[in-house]
Amino acid sequence: MAGRKLDKFKLKPKDKIFLRQLLRDGQTPLRVARRAQILLGRAHDPSGVGSLGKTIDQNRSTIWRVCER
Repeated sequence: MAGRKLDKFKLKPKDKIFLRQLLRDGQTPLRVARRAQILLGRAHDPSGVGSLGKTIDQNRSTIWRVCER
């Protein structure tokens, strides 16, 4: 498989709760909500960035960039 190797990506339980609250809040900017979706999706399904990109309709490079931050 070509491309970057997957690294271990874990979120603390309190971080997961915070990100879910951001997604439920109606006042969260779209940019922040997309980042929260990416982080939660990556922590939930570490199988690959390609499948996550299709699920949340984001480019693979966007997902890598968010996860590196």
